[in-house]
Amino acid sequence: MKNKVFSMSLILISVAMLVTVASAAQITNIGTGHYPAIYYNNVTWSDDAGSIHLYDLTAQNDTTINSSNSSHPAIYGNTIVWHDESSGTPRLTVYDIPSGTMSYITQNVDGTSIPKIYGSRIVWSSNGNIYLQDMSNSTQTQIAVGINPDIYDTKVVYASSVEVPESDYHGIRMYDINTGEAITICSEGDADVPHMYDNNGSSLFRVGNLHSAPKF
Repeated sequence: MKNKVFSMSLILISVAMLVTVASAAQITNIGTGHYPAIYYNNVTWSDDAGSIHLYDLTAQNDTTINSSNSSHPAIYGNTIVWHDESSGTPRLTVYDIPSGTMSYITQNVDGTSIPKIYGSRIVWSSNGNIYLQDMSNSTQTQIAVGINPDIYDTKVVYASSVEVPESDYHGIRMYDINTGEAITICSEGDADVPHMYDNNGSSLFRVGNLHSAPKF
């Protein structure tokens, strides 16, 4: 009995120490703005002026990218892509970090197009359709009907009401880039902002009625 009490005391002490360490952790302010995204040591976001920031957590260095009227950046590797209306017409800007060069996606982009990126592939929605551009071969394809896509590896998840046109909610679909096939992940509830990590179906995250989607 004494051993059990002693063991329980050790467990309680350990838990108390963990809580103390967690409460002592500091939150560091690295900038001000909206729509942060992170890839390893690089954090990107847009500020109130519509500029894009790139912050290196290791070097603790904030770089402002020459842009305006920009928002919703996404980052993967050495590439940042964001929604850009600096020209007066919606487009997606693709920025190469090492060289500082920019290129633009202008076809099938509207005011609601929010890009996501994985590897050389960028996905977004425009006028109720999902588009994918592969930067490795400069091809752009409409892959589905829906909104709010996210991408991980060769899978794209998105919200779609195609399966249940008589309903006022969205179902979640997953598109396989390799096979060109899509399956329904869920077809009930109010799910309209899907996110994906890894290829495990249980890693699919969905929320309803959110204006700013949560991040993994």
